[in-house]
Amino acid sequence: MTRIINILFIKQSRFCFIVALLFLIVNPLFGQEKIKDSLEAQLIHAYNLSMESKVSDALQICKEVLNYEKKHKNDTIKAVTYSIMGTSHYLIDNDSTALKYYQKSLEINKALGLDLRVINGINNVGIAYARLGAYQKSIDYYQEAADLAIKIEAYKHAIHPLYNVGDYYIEQLKQPKKGLEYIKKAEYYYYNKSNIEEDILMKVDILSAYGEGYFLLKDYITAERYLDEAIEAAKENNYLSELKKIYSIKTQILNKQHRYQEANTILYSMMQVNDSILKNEKFDIAQEMLAKFEVAENEEKLRHIEQEKQLQASTIKKISEYNIAFTILIVLLLLALIFIFLKLKQLKIAKEKAQQLSRAKSDFYSEISHELRTPLYAVIEISNILLKENLNDDNRVYLESLKFSGDHLLSLINNVLELNKIEAGKSTIEEIEFSPKQLVTNIIESLEFAISDTENTIELEYDDTIPEKLLGDSLKLSQIFINLITNAIKFTNKGVIKVVLNNELITEDGKICNLYVGVKDSGVGISLKNQKKIFSDFYQEHAKTDKSYRGTGLGLSIVKRQLQLMGSEIKIKSVINKGSTFYFTIPIKIPTAETKVKLLTNKADLLKGNTFLVVDDNNINQLITKKILLQLELECDVVDSGPKAIEAAQKKDYNCILMDLNMPEMNGYQATEKIRQFNTSSTIIALTAYASDDVKNRILNSKMDGFIQKPFFIDDFISTIQKGLELRQQLVNKEIS
Repeated sequence: MTRIINILFIKQSRFCFIVALLFLIVNPLFGQEKIKDSLEAQLIHAYNLSMESKVSDALQICKEVLNYEKKHKNDTIKAVTYSIMGTSHYLIDNDSTALKYYQKSLEINKALGLDLRVINGINNVGIAYARLGAYQKSIDYYQEAADLAIKIEAYKHAIHPLYNVGDYYIEQLKQPKKGLEYIKKAEYYYYNKSNIEEDILMKVDILSAYGEGYFLLKDYITAERYLDEAIEAAKENNYLSELKKIYSIKTQILNKQHRYQEANTILYSMMQVNDSILKNEKFDIAQEMLAKFEVAENEEKLRHIEQEKQLQASTIKKISEYNIAFTILIVLLLLALIFIFLKLKQLKIAKEKAQQLSRAKSDFYSEISHELRTPLYAVIEISNILLKENLNDDNRVYLESLKFSGDHLLSLINNVLELNKIEAGKSTIEEIEFSPKQLVTNIIESLEFAISDTENTIELEYDDTIPEKLLGDSLKLSQIFINLITNAIKFTNKGVIKVVLNNELITEDGKICNLYVGVKDSGVGISLKNQKKIFSDFYQEHAKTDKSYRGTGLGLSIVKRQLQLMGSEIKIKSVINKGSTFYFTIPIKIPTAETKVKLLTNKADLLKGNTFLVVDDNNINQLITKKILLQLELECDVVDSGPKAIEAAQKKDYNCILMDLNMPEMNGYQATEKIRQFNTSSTIIALTAYASDDVKNRILNSKMDGFIQKPFFIDDFISTIQKGLELRQQLVNKEIS
């Protein structure tokens, strides 16, 4: 068993503390004898309390002694106190704390040159390291303590370190030969250089170590002789823990010699000893737990007191600092407030300017859109009207060229406006019922001139399992088709452009169609390094065809952004000089049975029997809209202002009023509001050159039934009017019921 040396008096316990009476060896601790006697008594009392598991009380006394030492500065008493504190913490398994106090005590004793105390301190540090599992360090300290004791001829102080080393080699490392060398040295100094009667426990430990060592060497006779002697001494002095260990070793020896009956007798004796130990340990454990709790509680109180003291000192120091800091802070706050005020003023001005610029930009786009789309509407629709007349070949070519130029210019304008909406975060997805086949067919027909001009042919590969009607943003899809097909035309000459639409999957509930769209060309192709660049704003991959349409460089960028808004992604496959394929798959809703509109062979039949009033201040627009209605065999009247529209609506009950929004004197919104005061049955459809989000919201809130953006496809024109008529009829029926 490891031997701990303390420095007050001899005490025997299961921890085997051995104490040298150093108070009697050193010079008086204090100048006054009474003070010396009082402090010696307090420290002895503290040590006794720790041995009785009253560690908290012992530590409290030690702290009081240290408080006295701070005032009178006595290193010797400090070292003694630290040693007792180390032992107290060791007893309640606070091994790290015990090591810390043992080291403090050792450091002071080394400085004082008190060799005997140094020897004991080194030994105790070694024991603390052993408890922490640092066995090699502990051996080094034991050896150092023994060497110093022998060097100064304080031989009895070498006994415990030598024993500790030997015990470690025998019990832990199972190296009995080396261990017995140290035990023999310890035995020599024990019997020849110390007072045997002062430390009977050391005698028992030495005899026990001999017995275990010879047992490991398989010298059972010698081992049994030493163990029997150890048993006798342990019984006489009631060393139960040592007796249990000795019985255990002897039982093993007897079993090795097949003396089983004797082994059973010893085993029975060991069990009786073990019962006694358990009874004592129960009390000791309870005392130890109580001691640990009290120590922890007192340490917490001390920490709290120390924190309060530190807080008070810190508070006093900070009060003066706060006064200075407060003054500085006030000045800084004033400066900061002035700075913030000026900054906010600047930000407010900047914000107002930004808002003005944003409004100006929006107004500019709205105005320029209207100003551009209105004449474009005239160019495109007049071209459409004339192309339906009987023309000679030359005139037809001229008109087709004119129409293509108008369509191309309209596409460029749409791209610029769409980019502006996307960047402003105002681009939204509409849900409009449309025919996908009719949509792509109309677009291909509108691009026939460009296709023939580049001597290309275009093929449409259409999957007939695609639902006849879909519900989605047909305007954005039109723009995507136009941009992809015109891009293919741009890079292809005398080649083939194939447009593919496939039904990849319809969901089980029949609500979603996953539509695959691909535009494949046999043109010049796009290099791998440029395949990401082509989707950037204003980037243009120079066409290598004889006839190229440069464009703005926005088409593919807008396609990418529009598809992202619609939950899809544009992809590309391309090989230089073999062509490119742009493709994507997009989920589009399928209209429910309630929303489907029956397709007639002639869609104009849907509108037969309805009367129309065209309201537009532009004579050309009047002419075009009237001509379209007449071609559809529909009856219509035309007026050129809001007041005239009100007057006409009062005289005649029109089924549908096509209302231009931008008119002088009275705009379309105002005219609609007046008409609704006396007429809630007529369908009113807005005609506008630029349907921004603001315009759409205003239309929906002005009791109109829809809008048509100019220029338009005839199919969209008819279906929008038909939906407006149905919606108005539903509202009228609801009012009647």
